[in-house]
Amino acid sequence: MSLLTYTLNDALVVTLEGELDAKSVSVLRPCFEELADAGKAVVLDLSDVSFIDSSGIGAIVYLYKRLQVRRLSISVVGLRPQPRELFMMLRIHKTILCYETLKSFLTTQARVAV
Repeated sequence: MSLLTYTLNDALVVTLEGELDAKSVSVLRPCFEELADAGKAVVLDLSDVSFIDSSGIGAIVYLYKRLQVRRLSISVVGLRPQPRELFMMLRIHKTILCYETLKSFLTTQARVAV
């Protein structure tokens, strides 16, 4: 699992690559802690994540809850088939906003800002 973080329009974009499973979550946990404490909205770019298991879902939900306490948002972009199916099955997409691409996220944000 690799991780790249950058700032875009006052949000932290976190690009993950690989599988979001128990092994990678144990490595990512400190990074997710830092994200929750950074004081900015978070956009998880999962377009290069081919597989998510229950540990990965738990990490995302944990980050969501930590951000909500601080009145910050989390969005997910680029869900591939298996992660998308899991998000739909667990109805996570009803709580965490999901976008096809980073561009569609930015377009939506631009409309909200007007």
